[in-house]
Amino acid sequence: MNQKILVLFFSVILITSSFGFSEAQILVTNLDHASLELRLAPSRVISEENQHLAGYVNLIDAKGTMIKPSNDVRIFLESDNSEIAKVPEFVTIRAEQGYASFFIETFGIEGSSIISATFNDQTISKRFFVGEKVPILPDTLDIVINLPSNEMHVSSEMPFSVYLIDDEKKIIQAPYDITIDFEYEDSLISLQDSTLTINKGNYYSWSTILTKGNVGNAFIRATQDDLNIHSAKNIRISSSLPASLDIDIFPKFVPKEVDRTVEVIVSLVDADGNPTLATEDIPLEFFSDYDYVGRIIDDKIKESLSTGVIKKGQFSHHFQIKMNLNSSPEEITIGASTKGLGIASDMFTTANAMNFENKLIAENKTMIVYTLEKIPSDSTTIAVYQIVVEEEEEETEDASEETTEEDEEPVTIPVISNEHFQSKGSLQKINLISSDDLLLHIIDSGKIESGKSYGIATIKSGKENGLVTLASTLKGVGSGTVDAQIINTLRHDKTKIFSPTGPNMILFDKTGNFDIFVLSLDSKGRPTIVEDEARFLLSPVNEMVEIKRNKTFSHATLHSTSFIKGESSFTINAIPIGISADSDLETSSTYSTEPSAKIKISLPYTILDSNAKSEFPGVIQITDFNDNPIHALEDIKIQLIAEDSDLLNIPRNVQLLKGESQAIFPIMTNGIVGESKISANAKGAISSESSFETRSFLTKLEISTGGIIEPLPVNQPVTLDVYVDDENFEPVGGAIIQISTINGVATPASITTDNGGIAKIRFTANDLDSFTSLEIIATAEGYLDESETFEFEVDVPEVIVEEEMTVLGLPEWVIYVGIAGILVIVGIIVMFLKKPKQVLEDEDEIYEEDDI
Repeated sequence: MNQKILVLFFSVILITSSFGFSEAQILVTNLDHASLELRLAPSRVISEENQHLAGYVNLIDAKGTMIKPSNDVRIFLESDNSEIAKVPEFVTIRAEQGYASFFIETFGIEGSSIISATFNDQTISKRFFVGEKVPILPDTLDIVINLPSNEMHVSSEMPFSVYLIDDEKKIIQAPYDITIDFEYEDSLISLQDSTLTINKGNYYSWSTILTKGNVGNAFIRATQDDLNIHSAKNIRISSSLPASLDIDIFPKFVPKEVDRTVEVIVSLVDADGNPTLATEDIPLEFFSDYDYVGRIIDDKIKESLSTGVIKKGQFSHHFQIKMNLNSSPEEITIGASTKGLGIASDMFTTANAMNFENKLIAENKTMIVYTLEKIPSDSTTIAVYQIVVEEEEEETEDASEETTEEDEEPVTIPVISNEHFQSKGSLQKINLISSDDLLLHIIDSGKIESGKSYGIATIKSGKENGLVTLASTLKGVGSGTVDAQIINTLRHDKTKIFSPTGPNMILFDKTGNFDIFVLSLDSKGRPTIVEDEARFLLSPVNEMVEIKRNKTFSHATLHSTSFIKGESSFTINAIPIGISADSDLETSSTYSTEPSAKIKISLPYTILDSNAKSEFPGVIQITDFNDNPIHALEDIKIQLIAEDSDLLNIPRNVQLLKGESQAIFPIMTNGIVGESKISANAKGAISSESSFETRSFLTKLEISTGGIIEPLPVNQPVTLDVYVDDENFEPVGGAIIQISTINGVATPASITTDNGGIAKIRFTANDLDSFTSLEIIATAEGYLDESETFEFEVDVPEVIVEEEMTVLGLPEWVIYVGIAGILVIVGIIVMFLKKPKQVLEDEDEIYEEDDI
């Protein structure tokens, strides 16, 4: 008996170790219990005349596992609205293939259609969309009025833009046409467009503000009634047009003698007190608090029609008054007035003069230089230089003893020359110098005639702005200086690059375009009209723009392809070009940019057969931020990355061609079960990812027996029916059955099932125990191996049992313990040999379809 037990033990080991395991998926012939699946990926396409590979059909078994039919299977298709989306009459799932794909044809008509697939008596339907989906805007929105400057000059222009932002200050891409209405201070400004529309797919709209001839604070208010939002901004309107008069009298100290002269300059200033040019002839009227001087001025004006008028295009009027001042008051005021500009006045002081040869003042003689404090650029005026003596005023007996040196001002006394002081030739004694000849150029230095105390120089300002010093020297006397500010409030002083999506951001519209503006600004930062065309090269886009004469800005539409792809920020430089281009007008601005599109990846099948021998599809689609598909504006290289590359093989890159909206890529599994993600990335677009699972689609076998009536007779053969079915209880023909026994003999030990999945064996129970067992292991191509152990009761007579126990010389319980031990060992060996396959087995999992 011990020998029999050992033989059985090793027989089990040998038989078990010889089993193999199949890797192939079953090919299903009987599809009566198969279910149909329909998938649409993508489910939304652009409204255009095109054919889209977007439909997929397949069959699954009762547990949701994809079925590969052994023969071609025809699936019938239908669309409920063929004018929007048309499908073929049918599509065929080829033999040994898991799915079939089909094209959906569109005709440029927006809407949706229900696509239906029919197999046998099953019909599955899904909705297919053509065109953009119903837009949804954030709950919280605001309008932004984007201005290049909050300052404007009268009679000028400036671009502006308007866009929407959410509560995170993010600019919103319009999901549909959004109309913005404007209100404004029409006495100060006007808008080129009183209504703007942010077109669908764009971020902003722009127009032009035009100022009128008045100064003040203007407002502009933007309103969107449907969204119940509004915003407002103010613009300060100033002017460089004449706002008032200014008058200067040089020199300030005049000898109190006969035949004396003074220089009178009447100039125009704007609202900010800066010199400005006359837009038309401006007649002047003069007055004086000294009647004698007033009459002289009147007589002088009568002598010449040109006297007393500031000519158009000029900023001032200069004339000389010749007077007898021997009996005049100490201070004399002269004023000027004109209609609409008010009055202005200045005064000079009369003083007893000294002679140049007076030895008492030899060491105190010096020079004073006079000119206008502010001079407009590219203008001509005069400078006056005078010989004077500055000495301390003698204190009188009534002077306060508490007077300090700081309170004492020197007395200025004009000195009359006794010879001609020339500024030219070998006898040059007077020299007039400008600290910057480009800012202020001396045309004629003039002279001091004998018997005079001052001379007159003619000077002209340049086109630049800045501070300049004018100095005068006289040999043997001394020197004097005066500062002058050269100002051109309307001159193109600097350049600004303006983005309609804010000072630091550039966003591309759905076509990849964006606008950029180049503005000319004056010294106050106001858009200013250029006198001559100003041309700029925009780098790195290599685009040339030109601000036309009498315009304040230039506009260019650029494309995203002008920049380095993938960069999150870039710098635009505006470089002046052309003859005598002013390099000081060069400017640059750095902007950040955000993608205007998304790369969307979708997997029609998110649960993949890990042992598949054919490819699964993956779909790449480019969309806007509202998930509406758009056309690629150029060839786009899309990088694909699998988080766990061991699970499957995918191409490293996919090319989305210009003008296309989607691309298909292949997926091959590697026979490994697991979960992971595929991500799609492209420069200039937001990336996306899709999760997937690889799972074995191998079908598990089911083993059962029949045809035996228990208890079994001892040592008498009986016929045992072994049934092998699949998980759907369909018979599996051709399955190989391996049989091992305990307390019995089965013949044959290996057999193949017939077409009905049945194998018949002869089994004889011996008299070792009252129970016998069979382990049946079934294998079939396309299925997971399966084993089952069956126990049967044996009708053992009591005499035989007692005899066997006597022969062995062992108690009965020892025999049972030995048999039980063998069964445990056999079970462990079987489980050990089956362990590598456990990863592939998942008896309880159900194949579930994920939403696409």
